[in-house]
Amino acid sequence: LSWEVMVASVEYSRFPPPHDRNLDTGTWPGLLRAAHVIGTIADPNFGLKLKPLLIELTESHMFEALGFASLFVIVLVTLGLAWTAMLTLFGGMLIGVLFDGVDKLQHQAWQYLDPAVDHASMGDFHGRMRALSLSYFAQLDGFIERLVTAAGPDVQVFLASDHGFTASHEIVRINAFLAEKGYVGFKPMPEGQAGHNVAKSYFAYLDWSKTTAYCRTPSCNGITIRVRRAPGDSGIDPADYERFRDQLMRDLEDLVDPATGERIVTEIHKREDVFPGSAMGDAPDLQLVLRDFGFVSVRNILPIVQQRNYIVGTHHPDGVLMARGPGIEKGKMLGRRHITDVASTLLYSLGLEVPSDFEGVVPSNMFTPAHRQAHPIRIGAPTRSTATGTTEAMDDDEKQRMLQQLQMLGYVE
Repeated sequence: LSWEVMVASVEYSRFPPPHDRNLDTGTWPGLLRAAHVIGTIADPNFGLKLKPLLIELTESHMFEALGFASLFVIVLVTLGLAWTAMLTLFGGMLIGVLFDGVDKLQHQAWQYLDPAVDHASMGDFHGRMRALSLSYFAQLDGFIERLVTAAGPDVQVFLASDHGFTASHEIVRINAFLAEKGYVGFKPMPEGQAGHNVAKSYFAYLDWSKTTAYCRTPSCNGITIRVRRAPGDSGIDPADYERFRDQLMRDLEDLVDPATGERIVTEIHKREDVFPGSAMGDAPDLQLVLRDFGFVSVRNILPIVQQRNYIVGTHHPDGVLMARGPGIEKGKMLGRRHITDVASTLLYSLGLEVPSDFEGVVPSNMFTPAHRQAHPIRIGAPTRSTATGTTEAMDDDEKQRMLQQLQMLGYVE
């Protein structure tokens, strides 16, 4: 059970994520129903406390300016007892809680959290936003403490993040750069308002007959090479793939800051190195890491690299992995681990075999020698492939809501 996933739909009820549309509890009414059921078990007055808080907030004239940060705190307060009740009522071998609000808040409010900013000199509004943001984390710390306490001393508890956060200062329009290098061809712009709309579109207005490599979508940072599938098709010759990709990588390395000579694209990964497995063919051919870890733009606008009007929060590759409980080493630093180690570690903690085809490994130095001796790591059969179902297409309204949310979070220009 993952309550914070549903909390995210409350936090952003104006832009519900399309991927939640098949979850009854992934919408505002659904969340309130689910939260009320669990919350009432924990506190008979739960519903009475929740409703006036939400009404007071949404009717406040400060909702647009301060509402989202306030709502983070209010939802955490009202659902705190529900999380504790979940542990008591459902028990089981494995209970997971996803604190998705940490990501959403830092995307939107990084300018109020960035340690590089002199917050004391930024004015009253900045100070209030910073205080609200920090209060969210303080509340969250308290709830984590309560969850760990409720779990008891005989339970192993793991805390992991899939990434960290940092500031993004610039916009990189990668398809415009690829067009300069001859890899992308854009269709002629329509005249008038239609042309203005195309220029502002989040989707590239490409001429496929003249495009050999391009970025499909904003925020993915992936470059797709168009390989000819049949005689007469556009794209490169399959036999020329390796040479073409190597040249493309060299050209991407040439994208530099004219003032400093610093590379804009600091890392370029081949798909077989970062997306190995049966689905590798669906992955971009190249994956880019920008110097500020930001997300690329696909708009056909110049200049190619432009400073943002204000900093936004973006993902940093360094996350965290912590653990406590019986059999866990105390006060020990593990060193750098890979995110794929998390799944293997949880399976080992549950006494299960780790599939032989898992990329991640169990960090044995996390556990005491006595625990490892009593519970040796067991490697089991490889994972079984599953049939892939069809993906339900989004309608235009859902696409627009998704793009608005991505823009709000800083994923798109």
